[in-house]
Amino acid sequence: MSENKIEIKSFLYLGNAMILTVHVFLLLFFAVTRVTPMIFVNIGSLLTYAVLFWIIKWEWTRMYIVVTLAEIIVHMLLAIAHVGWGCGFQYYFFGAMAMVFYTDYFYARAKLKRVNTMLFSVICAAAFPGALILSHIHVQDYVLGEEIAAVLTVLNALFMFFFAVVCFWLLVSKATFYENELTRQATHDKLTELVNRNYLIEYLQRIYEEENMAEYWLAMLDIDDFKKINDTYGHNCGDYVLKSVAALIAENSCGMTPCRWGGEEFILVGRMAEHRLQGPGSASFVMEKLRRAVEKYDFRYENREISVTVTIGLSRYEQGLGVDEWINAADTKLYQGKQSGKNRLVV
Repeated sequence: MSENKIEIKSFLYLGNAMILTVHVFLLLFFAVTRVTPMIFVNIGSLLTYAVLFWIIKWEWTRMYIVVTLAEIIVHMLLAIAHVGWGCGFQYYFFGAMAMVFYTDYFYARAKLKRVNTMLFSVICAAAFPGALILSHIHVQDYVLGEEIAAVLTVLNALFMFFFAVVCFWLLVSKATFYENELTRQATHDKLTELVNRNYLIEYLQRIYEEENMAEYWLAMLDIDDFKKINDTYGHNCGDYVLKSVAALIAENSCGMTPCRWGGEEFILVGRMAEHRLQGPGSASFVMEKLRRAVEKYDFRYENREISVTVTIGLSRYEQGLGVDEWINAADTKLYQGKQSGKNRLVV
């Protein structure tokens, strides 16, 4: 079952339980106030929502929405006919519409056949003034008293307000979550979970505009003989190596931003606080530690040991360099490392 279907079912279970609870309260209220017809109406409503739990279980969501709205409309009209407009039963429409739009959103996310929100909106728009007209042309059967009616109005309004707030809060929080997830998918490499080329280019442009670049370093890292690994062990093994090297890069980046640049190439960029070229905390120290971490790592795929090394070109930012020039400077040093035997750091 998809995540969106689970979300829909969980929400409908919650909403159904809340509405069922309200009808229990209304049943007790009408029993105390001796509004006999509404006692039987609420018993029918309780049985309806009990059955609706099974409808939710079998994922008949469209039927659930139709039955729920029908029950709300019928209950509202009968309540207004018996105890009048002044008891606030008309407010239940707002909670019902919030539920419809919330469910429709998740149906759209799950790419399922959506509920017809426009049709339901028209029905509710017609029923609401219809109930108002009914209250004027039909004399209510029971007079509860101003204080009791006022209390019931407040309780009905509070419940519908709470229900609508929950619907919209969940809708906004989920929409925000999905937007953030889409942003992550657009800026991160799916295989390695590192940031991708697009993100890094935007990041470099941003720090160019906002930061003092004097202490920034950029390293380009390439997995040695990666094509040979793919050809010998297969592309699944190649993916395993890429993910493992990416994890080692993330673990040993020491605050630098690691990126999968493309294929078997990675870039790390960041500020190194040390001004000296060597020693703990320096860019060359960090990159050499990373190179050794990859060299010593036990790469095993399907019980076969695989030898994996990396070559790194490291370039300090020089005044006047553009983004492409800085990357090319690191790439040139990487090429020098490849030409001089691989598995080494060139600064």
